[in-house]
Amino acid sequence: MFSPRSFAFPHPGWKFWLAVAACLWLAEAAGAAVAVQAAVTGAQRLTRYYADHTPTQDDALDQVTRGFRFNLIGWEAREAGRWALDALATPSGVPAAADLAAVNRFFELGAALQRAEFRLTAADSDAARAQATAGIQTLHRERDAIETTVRRAVTRLVTVQMQQSGLGYRAPGNTGVLPPVAFTVVRPPSVLVIAPRDQITLARTTILQPGLDDAAAQRMEADAEALGWSAIVEPTGGFSTYPTIISDSAPLDYTLQTVGHEWTHTYLFFHPLGFNYFTSSEMRTVNETVANLVGREVARGIRSSTLPPPAPSTPPPAVTPPTAEPAEAPFDFNREMRTTRLEAERLLQEGRVADAESYMEDRRKVFVARGYTIRKLNQAYFAFHGLYADTPGSVSPIGPALEQLLQKTGSVQAFVQSLQDVASYAGYQQVLARYGIAETPPREP
Repeated sequence: MFSPRSFAFPHPGWKFWLAVAACLWLAEAAGAAVAVQAAVTGAQRLTRYYADHTPTQDDALDQVTRGFRFNLIGWEAREAGRWALDALATPSGVPAAADLAAVNRFFELGAALQRAEFRLTAADSDAARAQATAGIQTLHRERDAIETTVRRAVTRLVTVQMQQSGLGYRAPGNTGVLPPVAFTVVRPPSVLVIAPRDQITLARTTILQPGLDDAAAQRMEADAEALGWSAIVEPTGGFSTYPTIISDSAPLDYTLQTVGHEWTHTYLFFHPLGFNYFTSSEMRTVNETVANLVGREVARGIRSSTLPPPAPSTPPPAVTPPTAEPAEAPFDFNREMRTTRLEAERLLQEGRVADAESYMEDRRKVFVARGYTIRKLNQAYFAFHGLYADTPGSVSPIGPALEQLLQKTGSVQAFVQSLQDVASYAGYQQVLARYGIAETPPREP
């Protein structure tokens, strides 16, 4: 008969334990490989958008951007330590007066840098170039010295406004919002936008390294166009990494709006609306327009409650016309851009691709003559800017509908909560119907 006392566990030798250790190491290595592959796939999805599919290998268009793509994983690894330090060192509440003064000074220096860089490009002698370069270096040194103070002050401004607007989740002890407001002020990535030539629709985008020169951008555009596409390399005002990337050359109000915009993407990432960002072009437009509207309201709230109003620009002196001819009407950028979009779309729908492209180039020259620096105006330009349905480059009905929804819900908090659980464009339309809003395209100029 078996007796438990007579049973003895085996005592394996070193070979057994070596095999166990090897199996555990292989399991950990396999898990790490899966995690790395998931991170790479996720990074590719964030930095390379395909309207029709997500190829497993680079195709001919992807070869155009090889060597120029933004390294999301490397950037996150570099920024993690700075974000952690900011999170520990940034107190809650409205910044002190000295910090607000630093904020204003930082953006004054930014405007001065743009003027100095213009003087550098216009310099016609070595002495003038040396003087302009020295001025730029001095401005950079002063700006760099207060950048951390300014970043933390703006973080506090936006966080307080988010709390007052009821956005996000309350952090423990009511010390902030979750996800925390986190950003870095650097030159943001550019984006290569691809669209078909015969219609204004987004085919794909690829996020590119910051600081690309014009030659590299034009070479990528030419290579994509040689494959039969419309292409444009456009700068971005920010990018939804975490911490989010905010342009270092933007004015204060635009920066506040962009911080709010990018934070909204971070918040919606944990909800069906943000999770379904890539499921259709309509859902992408809904996400971008919601973020635009929230960012706009956040910036307005900060400006009205904490910061002094921006200094009014000095109007040019009035000039009496020499004749009795009626004065020319002021140039309305929004109206003229929407007119351009509608006419280009009409020509494309009639199959007149060459005529549409010639028309857009002629219109670009009109904008440039009026002081608007537009390097390229084509199908890809409108496809990209049309994502933001509250902008003049869009003819989407989403923009006017969301403006109405913001008004009818009565607050930014209610606006976001009415949409955050929407998982499809049909669900978005149901929200509009619940509030009695009919989708109508923007009025023609």
